[in-house]
Amino acid sequence: MAKLKKGIKITFLAAITVSLGVFLFSPADAQRGPGERGGPRDFDPEQMERVWILQADSVAASLELNEETTDKLADAYVAARQSLQEKMMEMRQSEGGWEKAREARDAGIAEFKTTLEGLLTAEQSEKAMESLGGFSFRADMGVNRLSEIVEDKEPLKKAVAIIMEYMGGPRERSGPPSDSDRDERRARMDALFEKLGTVLTAEQVEAFKETLSGFGRRGPGGPGGGPRDR
Repeated sequence: MAKLKKGIKITFLAAITVSLGVFLFSPADAQRGPGERGGPRDFDPEQMERVWILQADSVAASLELNEETTDKLADAYVAARQSLQEKMMEMRQSEGGWEKAREARDAGIAEFKTTLEGLLTAEQSEKAMESLGGFSFRADMGVNRLSEIVEDKEPLKKAVAIIMEYMGGPRERSGPPSDSDRDERRARMDALFEKLGTVLTAEQVEAFKETLSGFGRRGPGGPGGGPRDR
């Protein structure tokens, strides 16, 4: 089994704090300043990596991948997320930094897609991209919060796969959300909660709802460990 990588630079947190808000956060996420509770600095590097591993492992389980392929998928996903943070850290203070950051994000996602196409079948790759291809920090926060609520590994992995299906995929962003965008998002979240109810208890779903509505009012704690010791 792959082991948790130890060589992550502490400074990559700066990239999460400064760079992700424009296009990975919801508008409310983007308004939070560096270090605010519920904002990106509440994650330390190993904590973030555990979240990414949990996301990849859960999606792999939903695709019924074997252990070797699961490890390769998780390694590719973590490497892609880390690489993007490092590039954004380099770009954030350069001229045209935000546009360059968007381009770097698109390039990173495209590279990850190519990696998946070499690792999985066409159908598996497409499904994996639908859940992991958004590089979504909001999904990271949701998965982190859920790992505090659900202790049993199997229900947790099933629930994380559902969260990634609804929150982790690529999303088009072209400016402030319209009323129809907000309506669509509410409908999507209602569908998410309903589907989570098929694998979690009513109390767990309600607790998860409360944590989502509380983004910014409390900081995330550590994930409940990875699904495997990496």
